[in-house]
Amino acid sequence: VFGNCIIVARGSAQCLNLNCGLILFPICRHFLTRLRATSLRFMVPFDSSLEYHIYIGVAIAVFATTHVAAHICDFHRFAHAEESEI
Repeated sequence: VFGNCIIVARGSAQCLNLNCGLILFPICRHFLTRLRATSLRFMVPFDSSLEYHIYIGVAIAVFATTHVAAHICDFHRFAHAEESEI
């Protein structure tokens, strides 16, 4: 009944889970201080952590909108489905 809408909803939900878990890391000062002490500091620009936080926030907004739109598509398909399809 739901088709591709449920796949999009679940995929965007998993991306939301990941991004919501990552959004606090760029802001944690103690965590960033420890990472700056490693050799990772030569590969990752830790000083632009606020920009990463904003980018992750924008990704959360995009995936949340996609998730809601996919569930609206699910509801529309379910509401217009024949009784034999349910």
